[in-house]
Amino acid sequence: MKKSDRADNYVSELDLEILKALDKKSGYGVVEIREKLKVNPRTARRHLIRLQKLKLIERKRVDKTNRAELSITDYGKQLLELFNKILKN
Repeated sequence: MKKSDRADNYVSELDLEILKALDKKSGYGVVEIREKLKVNPRTARRHLIRLQKLKLIERKRVDKTNRAELSITDYGKQLLELFNKILKN
């Protein structure tokens, strides 16, 4: 396994913040997430792509626009619940 492959399999603090935001409100766009978490476009893109590859979030295109809505998957919710339990103890 290459180092870059291993890096794609971890969940960072920013990833958790993205999951928390999407758990509270589905349908955020990429720009809204970026502004809410105060991260630059490149950082947001990298994290969103990784979360999507890990099947923790979904990206759905909005018809007739250049916009995509983000939502947390059931798997993402389960992971977030697990982290919440671990971090509370």
